[in-house]
Amino acid sequence: MKKEEQKQYLLKKKEEVLSTVEPILTAFGISDFDYQIGAYDEEYLIINGQVICTTLNSISAIKDEVIGYLFVNIWNKNRELGAFKKQTLNVVKRYWK
Repeated sequence: MKKEEQKQYLLKKKEEVLSTVEPILTAFGISDFDYQIGAYDEEYLIINGQVICTTLNSISAIKDEVIGYLFVNIWNKNRELGAFKKQTLNVVKRYWK
């Protein structure tokens, strides 16, 4: 794929990602989110300042990252995961910066 085609593809993907995650995040009162494309075509989903690397991810995989964010920051906020809390959170947050 040529550089210009790649750029157009990523801009279209950005629109699709934002339209997909917007209803999910706004349902939880989250309005601070964006999808950014870096200088070397790396892709990042940013939710409330939390940067999540999503380079080459499908829309479905990006939705999974949104669900992981909600799990860590909403569901887990007032709950205990038990003995494997650290390991569980490390797996969910493995692509977070």
